[in-house]
Amino acid sequence: MKNTTGKQPEPAGLAALAVGGGLIPLEVALSIRELQPGDREAVLRIEAEAFGANRWRRRDFSGMAKRPGVKMIVAEVLHRVAGYAVYCRALKAVEVCNVALDPRFRRLGLGRLLVAEALAAAAAHRRLAHRITQAFVREGNLPALAFFTALGFVAVQVIRDYYRPGTTYDDAIRMVFRAEWGQETTDT
Repeated sequence: MKNTTGKQPEPAGLAALAVGGGLIPLEVALSIRELQPGDREAVLRIEAEAFGANRWRRRDFSGMAKRPGVKMIVAEVLHRVAGYAVYCRALKAVEVCNVALDPRFRRLGLGRLLVAEALAAAAAHRRLAHRITQAFVREGNLPALAFFTALGFVAVQVIRDYYRPGTTYDDAIRMVFRAEWGQETTDT
């Protein structure tokens, strides 16, 4: 598996892709790399399919890209963007800001690999006072809550009115990576 972000994710448990009547191990067809300008339309399409009315818009991605400490990566399968993740280093945490996969590439382990990159970034920056890895998940997004829980994140806080889709406010569940639970603080 080709990886240009500096860390080799653990390929165990990845599925195989059916291509031309045969199977190709996913780790052979997969690369995780930084998002390139030519990936933006595919990322916007995946975002719209994954989140509908609650999606990030082009301006949201552009704004995040300009912020210091933000990293945007894609999972590419057979030269096609299959998913992406956005994470950022904050004062005391690395936050997984956004993760989504093309529906055709879900449940293959790609989301786990994308989040592993954020966890690796948190581990690499411990000396810079980043103490935890966290994600904020819309309270009603049960698939995302289950996904992060399966990866070892623990719900630690409900934040009222965190999301504002249109005219209503939605609560967020703040989740922290379980291995860092003993370091948990609420001041991030």
